[in-house]
Amino acid sequence: MKTVLSAIAVVAAVGIGGFFLGKREAGVMEPQAFTLSSRITPEMLLGSARADITELVEVCPTRDWLIFKGVGRALIVGANTYHYAVAWEPQTDIKASAVAGAPGTFDLDVTVRKLKVTMNPRPTIRAWVLDDSLFVDMKTETAELKDLMLTRMWVSAVNKLSQGDSKERFVEAVRTHLYDIYAGERTKIRNINISIANGAIPPAVPNRWENECKSRFREVTGSAGSGKGRSG
Repeated sequence: MKTVLSAIAVVAAVGIGGFFLGKREAGVMEPQAFTLSSRITPEMLLGSARADITELVEVCPTRDWLIFKGVGRALIVGANTYHYAVAWEPQTDIKASAVAGAPGTFDLDVTVRKLKVTMNPRPTIRAWVLDDSLFVDMKTETAELKDLMLTRMWVSAVNKLSQGDSKERFVEAVRTHLYDIYAGERTKIRNINISIANGAIPPAVPNRWENECKSRFREVTGSAGSGKGRSG
């Protein structure tokens, strides 16, 4: 009798286990429609796309200018880290196409219509007086001077995207970011094609200051003699 009851119990356990196993396998069926990840937001910061900008400006004021008084030269150095972010409408700017023969796998066509450049909130700005004829209270840091230097560095960060292979590296950063997001999603991504819309990356603009030194002359004296030297 005990043997019969044990056999019935085993059969029942196997049947119940098979029932739940079947339900679990049915529950993990590959999705047939593309699912937009909740991690894709209207403004997506790209952790792998950044620029370290250092600007060195030599100022040659010939009148009162900001905190500078008199005639002479001053050196201003600013450094900061800038990050690139994509500003878009994911529902309309990301198009998915199902991959034939691979259920739950899609190719993406992504359009970047706008980008934003954000900066580290703690930049480094330093200034030195190079000529005694230029008077400045180095203990007084005006907000205007900082804003001008920050603006110059921000322009440099934006201009950087228009130079060399920076655009290609930006595109690769967007692609890598999307691959990383979908690595933990049920929806699988095979290929991602990125296109940059006209006007998404602003054209490079000049960022010189009105009083920035263009060139200067100074005496160069050495053991071999003396003469005029140009630098700057």
